[in-house]
Amino acid sequence: MKKWFFLFIILLLLGLKVFHNQDGDSNSKDERIKKETSNVEDIDSSKGIIKWSKNQVHQGNLLLISPDYPVQDEAIQSDIVKLFNHKELVQGYGLLDASIQLSEDIARKWLQVVDAAKQDGVDHFLISSGYRDHDKQNELFLEKGKDIAMPAGASEHNLGLSMDIGSSLMKMSKAPEGEWLKEHAWEYGFVVRYPEDKVQITGIKYELGISDMLAYRIV
Repeated sequence: MKKWFFLFIILLLLGLKVFHNQDGDSNSKDERIKKETSNVEDIDSSKGIIKWSKNQVHQGNLLLISPDYPVQDEAIQSDIVKLFNHKELVQGYGLLDASIQLSEDIARKWLQVVDAAKQDGVDHFLISSGYRDHDKQNELFLEKGKDIAMPAGASEHNLGLSMDIGSSLMKMSKAPEGEWLKEHAWEYGFVVRYPEDKVQITGIKYELGISDMLAYRIV
């Protein structure tokens, strides 16, 4: 009888320990969530809505860029390089011209996309545009007009995280490269920034399928 009594006591103590650990884990998780959302203005979990503070739209790689939310100097990538001068960054795809610039880190991440697409037999990518400073963006805006280009500071290209991707075969709207990116780009942290069927939401005119703007958007 004593043997069963002591066994019961041991099981009871073990149960209390497990409960205590679970409670501690729950408290720890709550503290982590509280810390991570300390700058959040409002959370409505029932509707899946999170409203961030104004400062946070300029932080991390999940950036909102528009005329209403222009690029902040601190958001511009600090590792901008001219791709033509770094042959190790231009493997498996082409450049429209030798002046194209991009964040070195993003260029390396882009190589992962190129390698993965090649395994599926898709290997005719072409970067037609990358990073632009404000002067270059303003020049393009004055030349092309507001229907084609964004004003300086309001373009994804002013960050160094985005690039226009085309195909050396045909327009991206018909090329295997375009189809592959729409299906797989997100797996590597990239998104097709201004898709044709989202013009009403983005407010940005689709580029006629000649190229797709690909942006790195992982926090």
